[in-house]
Formats: sequence, C-alpha cells, structure tokens
Amino acid sequence: MKRPFYIAILFMLALAGCNHNFQRGVEAYKQGNYAAALADLQPAAEAGNPGAQFTLAEMHANGLGTPKNDTIAVQWYERAAEQGAAAAQFTLADMYAAGRGAPANEALASKWYEAAAAQGIAEAQLIIANRYSAGLGVTQDDAAATKWYGLAANQDIIEAQIKLADAYLDGIGIAEKPALAARWYRTAGNSGAAEAQMKLAGLYDTGRGLTKNDATAMEWYRKAADQGDARAEFIVGFRHAEGIGVAANEANARRWYRKAAERGLAEAQYNLGVLITRDSSLKNGRNFADAIPWWQRAASAGNAEAQNALGVAYFKGQGVKKDLGRAIGWFQNGADQGFSESQFNLAAMHENGQGTQKDRVEAYKWYAIAANDGLRKAYDDRERLARRLKKAELQEGQRQARNWLVANPILRDSPRS
Repeated sequence: MKRPFYIAILFMLALAGCNHNFQRGVEAYKQGNYAAALADLQPAAEAGNPGAQFTLAEMHANGLGTPKNDTIAVQWYERAAEQGAAAAQFTLADMYAAGRGAPANEALASKWYEAAAAQGIAEAQLIIANRYSAGLGVTQDDAAATKWYGLAANQDIIEAQIKLADAYLDGIGIAEKPALAARWYRTAGNSGAAEAQMKLAGLYDTGRGLTKNDATAMEWYRKAADQGDARAEFIVGFRHAEGIGVAANEANARRWYRKAAERGLAEAQYNLGVLITRDSSLKNGRNFADAIPWWQRAASAGNAEAQNALGVAYFKGQGVKKDLGRAIGWFQNGADQGFSESQFNLAAMHENGQGTQKDRVEAYKWYAIAANDGLRKAYDDRERLARRLKKAELQEGQRQARNWLVANPILRDSPRS
C-alpha cells in the first residue's frame, strides 16, 4: 500500500508551513531511518499535520520502524483524510474496501474514493466510476460513472478511455455518439490497448461512427493480433482466408489461425482444421489426419462445428478409422447445441439405422428441428419422412420436436452458419 508518488506530493505541499520536527522526520523517513522518523513524526501528527499523519499511517501499515498495525494505520489515514489529504483519502478507501484495519465498508470506501477523485487522483476517478457503474457502495448511476470515466480518461487512464468510449457507443449515462466512441477507442488503441484496437476495428468494419473501411479495420485488427490477442488473430486469419481488407492468402490465414488455435481459441482450431483439409500444396489437398487433432481440441471445448466435422470424419473414415458409434455421438453433441447440420446428420443416421437402431420418430424429430432453423434439406427430408409415417408416429415426432424447441429457445433462435 506504500505510494511514494503520493508521499512526495504531500511532502511538497506540507513542507512550506510545517515545523522543524516534521521536516527532520521526513528526511529520516526518506533515508530509511524509520526509528528517527517515528520520533519526529509522531508529535507532528498529533499536532495535526496531515503530512505527518499520512506518513505515520504508512509506517504503521507497512511495519516501518514500528510493528505493523493496520488498525492504527487506519486511524491516522482517517485523520489526514479528514483534513483533505488526497493520498490519505485514496489509501483509506483502499483499506475500507479490503476490510484492512477496519471492517469492510463499501459505502465508506466509495466516500473516500470520491473525495480523492474530486482532488484529481486519476486512479480514484476510475475506481469511483466503476463503483457508480456497478452500484458498489453508492447508488447505481450511469451518468455519474460516465462523468468520472471522462475525467480519468483525460488523465490518460486507458481503462477509463475504453469505458468512456463504450458509454458513448451504447448511450450509457450520456448521449449516444459513436464518433466520440471511435475517438476514445483510437486514443486508447494508440497507447497499445488491444481491447480498444479491436473495438475500433469493429467500428471500421460496420461503418458506425466513421466511414466503413475494410482495409483500415484490418490494420487495427492486426495491431491487436500482433499483441497476441487470440480473437484478433482469429479475425486476421479469417480476413486473409476470405480476402476482406487484404488480398486472400491461405498460407497467411493458416498462420494466423494457428496462432489463435495454439492459444486455445476453439473457432480458430476448427477453421485451421478446415484449411488443413484444403491444403492446395498437397497432391490431393485432403489432409484429414492433421486436421483431426485440431477438431478434437475444438470439439472438446464445445465447438459445435468441430463436433459435426468429427462426426463426418468418423462416418466416412477420413483421417480416423470409420466408427459409426463415434460419428453419431459427435453428431448428437452438435445437435444438442442447436447446430442444424449435426441435427440433420443425426436424423439421417436414426432413419437409416447407422450406429444405432432405426428410429423414424427420432429421425423426424431432428429433421423438424433442423428445418425450423432454416436448413432446406432438412425441410425436404422432414416432409418426405412425414408421408411415410403412421399418424401416431408423426404426431409423436412433432410433439418431441416442439418440446425440444420450447426447452431450447436460445439455441433455437441463435443464428447458425
């Protein structure tokens, strides 16, 4: 909790009007002679000198020249804080927030953070802004949060710049102004904040708040990717694969997908596997054996497309030994997540008795669910199978499909590639 930069400020402010003992105590403190410092600062603090009170609090908080005692530290921080010492106000707020030296008290923490913030302590401005945003120790107030974010942002606090931009973008606590959001994202992005670089790239992608520009969006995505942001690496890979804002280049796409995949991003692992199976440098361009491990990692992380890809691989014996039991298991996993291709494939296996016993009701159910997602081939097969089912079978399949859709509204309404 020792804040030498604040101590230095207090020293400069306090020295002009303080007594000789205080000056001597400060010098002893700076030289690490804490016993001498304590002897001179104690009487100055008791006489009401806020600089002495703050420094004495620091010594008790950190066990410098005296046994560490947070309770005594809080008492001296409070006496200095009540006299307007910003550093003491900020540190006292930290103590109340952590329950250190006094029972945890969010209201008192917020009170003192705001007092320090009002005196221009940038870190306190950010913290009180976060507290107003969350309603922690204060009544939740987006307008107050945005005010403090703005003050901290103007003191070059990157987190505050990003949150101020978020507020302008979504109209939270302030009028919606996407152009100002772009300005603050750019400011933070120019300071190296990958999050801001990603968000600014997204604005160039959509043309919100500034002119849509795929090439400029790519530049900002690349800045974030160069810092190791996995999501940015994935997007850069995708844009190289699709030729968006940059010339299409499969080799570059694979390189960036691999970076993101190695960081554990399931989407990148799946896409990398797909590109490996399409490697134009190979004679037949179909390298499933090297793709399978990436799909397995993505599938194990819950990526439905990878689960479906593994199902197809086991169904056809591509890169793995053919295994209909495993195929239907992976299709089931993807289907349960609402992936329509897996639902269709699962339906077909139930209809044909592949990897499981024939079950036309179960097949109809999954065709119907996939058709509800807009998959045309599933609609066609649902109608074809419906003509072959007995009335009771058809009604049961319809009932099961309806029940699944009601039980899975988020999956049902999610867009699918």
